[in-house]
Amino acid sequence: MTKDLFLSQFSVLDQIHITNILPFFEIIHLEKGAFLLQKGEIANKLYFLEEGIVREYSDTVDKNSINFESESKKVTNWIIGSGVWFNQVTSFIKEEPATCYLQALDPVKCYSITKTAFIAMIETFPLLNIQMHKLQEGYLLRMEQRNHLFRIKNLNEKLDYFERVQPELANRVSQNIIASYLNITPSQLSRIRKKRINNTQ
Repeated sequence: MTKDLFLSQFSVLDQIHITNILPFFEIIHLEKGAFLLQKGEIANKLYFLEEGIVREYSDTVDKNSINFESESKKVTNWIIGSGVWFNQVTSFIKEEPATCYLQALDPVKCYSITKTAFIAMIETFPLLNIQMHKLQEGYLLRMEQRNHLFRIKNLNEKLDYFERVQPELANRVSQNIIASYLNITPSQLSRIRKKRINNTQ
């Protein structure tokens, strides 16, 4: 991904105004495993993911549990690839402590803007309301895809749908995390993939 991808998000503006938008944003670099958001923090930033992969996950056990770091104790809500705007929606809108985490699964480069700066930017450049409408449409589309995934009962069809909707992530995310996102066990996912390999031989 290049900087041009980020700037293309503001194509409704001319070049001078686009240049004036950049100071509203901060560029963030994260190592694999680092967090953009921890449970209990207020999600007061909106992000554009230029490079890397981010996931939103919740824990199913108390943080003091000895097995807290085990992937089996985490529920992956979203897996986010590059070129996407994202945040922890509930915490961002309601300004209340987040109940989940945003974690880098790969080295990450993203643009961030605080909620206050975001509102100021929209007030300064009203044309951006058009772009923000597209942002909302993108989120609603991903939500519909996520809901459809939950409705699929056949495990092989569930994996097929994930790989069709997010093909760039299928081979870049660990099997445990993909299984968590699909709401199946890692052993079930392993069996599906082994069966596929056997069927192609």
